[in-house]
Amino acid sequence: MVLAACGGGGDGASAVNGKAVATMKSATLTALGIYGLDITVGFPNGVTVATNADGSVASGVVSISGQQGPNASVAVGKYTPATPTARGSLRFLLVNPSGFTAQELVKVNLDITTGFSPTAVAFTVDSLVASDKDGNIIPGLTADISTVIY
Repeated sequence: MVLAACGGGGDGASAVNGKAVATMKSATLTALGIYGLDITVGFPNGVTVATNADGSVASGVVSISGQQGPNASVAVGKYTPATPTARGSLRFLLVNPSGFTAQELVKVNLDITTGFSPTAVAFTVDSLVASDKDGNIIPGLTADISTVIY
């Protein structure tokens, strides 16, 4: 998974000044026969998600990356904005009828508001639930994540 924070989004109330790119992948995806992933990413105050006028997550915030095949798809679930006292989060689902491979999975574009300087470790995978082709939960999946902020 790639988490990419970029300018030009959020709620329009604050200026954006930076980007962050976090890459997540799991070497066990192919071996386990994973066809569905329910992922929640977390981020600190000062990081936002581009939204539409109705508050829904804007198109292009979450997109499949890597070589997951043409049938892989994504559905954005819930965006919870960060506050000074609570981390924000974005939940989304990934489905691949061919099964996921052990490489980058998804790109999430986030905005960093002017005046905030989050560190790489501030971007996290808070929840990762995998399922097989029949929808059965596959326990024990872990992911490696690395982040670059610029």
